[in-house]
Amino acid sequence: MISEESKKFLLNLARKTLENELQNKESNIENIPDEIKTKGACFVLIKVDEEERGCIGTLFAHQELSMNVIENTKTAAFDDQRFPPLTSEDLKNTEIEISIISPPKLLTYDSEKEILGLIEKNKHGVIIKQGIRIGSLLPREWSKIKDKLQFLESVCTIARLDKDAWRSPNTEISIYETETFSDNMFNKNDIKQDELI
Repeated sequence: MISEESKKFLLNLARKTLENELQNKESNIENIPDEIKTKGACFVLIKVDEEERGCIGTLFAHQELSMNVIENTKTAAFDDQRFPPLTSEDLKNTEIEISIISPPKLLTYDSEKEILGLIEKNKHGVIIKQGIRIGSLLPREWSKIKDKLQFLESVCTIARLDKDAWRSPNTEISIYETETFSDNMFNKNDIKQDELI
């Protein structure tokens, strides 16, 4: 868990990133809380008028969490090929949601039943990897899926594998948890973007 201060900082950072990209400006990021200077991975979800407009993330930590938030914010807003790029007009109605990913845990098991027992609905995100193909669903996606079997099949489909690929001994299955927060959880007065410049 990270502090409320750090959550606000990351949300402020993401919003300032959007503003600067739209204005072709660069930011000099300062006053980064110590707890988010370490390596971390996250997903960033962008909504406009409560409709999804981009969602991009990283499953494995490879850079400081603050930098990962910046990169994923830019990509979700402007390079998610499923949606049109964010515009200046969109910004005032934009909601930002950040999900921090815990280090994935590779599962070991002896049966399909054991796999299903190790995965906890509404708590775990799942990564399925076979060779160079990899797919994942965040824990929030449980709300759209009826059971564990369908969840695993959906992850396989995202990885461009056969829906039953999770049953293969050549498939790696990992689980992770997320800490999710959005800017509608905080008062707008808490957004002190001048501190990031």
